[in-house]
Amino acid sequence: MPAPRQNKFTHIDEFIRILKSLVLDLWRRYPEDATIARMKKRVFLAVGADPLFVVNAVGEYLYEYRDTVISGDSKFFEQRDFSDDLGETEDLEKAQITEYVIPKVREAWAREDSEGQAAYVKTVQDLLYEYLDYRAIILTEGG
Repeated sequence: MPAPRQNKFTHIDEFIRILKSLVLDLWRRYPEDATIARMKKRVFLAVGADPLFVVNAVGEYLYEYRDTVISGDSKFFEQRDFSDDLGETEDLEKAQITEYVIPKVREAWAREDSEGQAAYVKTVQDLLYEYLDYRAIILTEGG
């Protein structure tokens, strides 16, 4: 795990950069897919409106699975049914997009060689590490 930088805004910016790169990668793989395009638009709008909300929402979700993410267990991502995580969401469009996007992510994953898959795992780990470093600074500041 990289050493934490002592500026929470650096971690927020890096988290958002990594998240956007993941979203753009999926969109580039499926440029004609209207649902993927809608997901991309929603993520970019949310990041533009309230990046801290996005960092906390995605970061907290990753934090729930921190041991698995840190261990790099790709089987978890390949086999887990994330629909349970949606629970009783009031945002029907979010639930529908998520249920649609997860299989697309798995499909993109399956097309990657082992090096590409390892890069995806590292990217998700980097997202988690940025969130952990950000939270450590917030806790240190008493926030």
